[in-house]
Amino acid sequence: MKSFYKRGLLGLATWGWAASAALAQTTAPALLPLPSVEPRDANSRTAAYRTADPSATLTLPGYTGGTADSPPQPPAPPAPAASDFDNALHNSTWDDGDCDCGSTRGRWFGVIGGLAMGRTRANPYWTTADSNNNANQLLNSQNAGPKWAGGGQVTVGYGFAGGGCGTGSACGSCGCGSLGYLGPGIAFTYWGIGPTTGFSQVSDSNNNLSTLINLNGSGGPVMIGSRPASDFFDNSHQQRITRDDRVNNFELNLLQGAWMVGKLQVAAIAGFRYFRFDERLAYGGAAAGSDFGDIGGQNEAFLAFRCTNNLYGAQLGALLNYNVTDKFSLFAVPKAGLYGNQMNCRSMLFTGDGQTGFDIPSHKSDFAFLGEIDSGFSYALTQNLRVIIGYRVVGVANVALADNQFLPSLADTNGFAQVKQNGSLILHGAFASLGWVF
Repeated sequence: MKSFYKRGLLGLATWGWAASAALAQTTAPALLPLPSVEPRDANSRTAAYRTADPSATLTLPGYTGGTADSPPQPPAPPAPAASDFDNALHNSTWDDGDCDCGSTRGRWFGVIGGLAMGRTRANPYWTTADSNNNANQLLNSQNAGPKWAGGGQVTVGYGFAGGGCGTGSACGSCGCGSLGYLGPGIAFTYWGIGPTTGFSQVSDSNNNLSTLINLNGSGGPVMIGSRPASDFFDNSHQQRITRDDRVNNFELNLLQGAWMVGKLQVAAIAGFRYFRFDERLAYGGAAAGSDFGDIGGQNEAFLAFRCTNNLYGAQLGALLNYNVTDKFSLFAVPKAGLYGNQMNCRSMLFTGDGQTGFDIPSHKSDFAFLGEIDSGFSYALTQNLRVIIGYRVVGVANVALADNQFLPSLADTNGFAQVKQNGSLILHGAFASLGWVF
């Protein structure tokens, strides 16, 4: 019996030593592979088990792959979609929210602002001299030079195909225009100033102011009502010249382009312009011992002219825009055209209380040339809004000016019935506007 127990203990010791040796050679117990179980038929759903491959990729729906030694990772949460506000906030150019300057989406655009302009003086016509010394000339039409006047301007347009800067342009170099839009598109523009006024007056306590205009005709003195014109314009106490000029401009332009040359953008302009210049000039004299305005104007008389130039015609031009930075740009907009000019003038001689010497209308049709250039800079406040500051110069040739309607003799009624249109006009001034695209 003891021999049986000894043999049993010896066997257990031997098995334990063998197990210890096996544990020393492997880090983890290996499971015996299960026998393969094949499906009983083609429609069977019984799974087949295989030996695990540590290098095999483990996948689960929605998870990234892993290995037996590296567990699979869950998918990253999706990024939140950017709002239109976020897109606009992080976009520094004046263009679509995606900064696609070649967008085919039509867009409205416009400019609104104010301007202040003046004009160059016309050639002087001398009206007044010392009664005792005609060489001592005292007053001419240029003395009543027009002052600067305020006005306004507005542009409203529609672009047919996006920013017009060309597909593939980088946001920083596109800019899409300084004055609202770079073609193709159509735009209506109005700007106007007035009235620009001028005033000059001379007085003499000794009533020694006389006119340089001949006040007599072949039939005797020129009459104003029942009184000769010399009662008011010779040996006067006061003489004066007043002026009132008004300008209105309307344009309808087509824009085509733009073409890119580095940072320079160019858009062609072709359109129709109506330009109206309305000028009123009056030369007056107050009789000896009277001031202007005394006793209802009975002792004062005026030789007055009103000339209106109506220019109609086509024009060509260009919009040049240079993008210094994404937000700051310089621009120039030259335009010119040959226009038909319908000139209407009116020459009047009357007293302050309504007595009339003559009222002579005149009309003439001719051609006139008009050129304009705007230049300045613009700065983008937001993606669709920018400030525009510039200077405008307008030159008009072959127009009828009121200064040119004076004649040496007040009796030349045939001469007053003829429009004199050999004048030229230059308007110039600054403007500040706010432009938008939407």
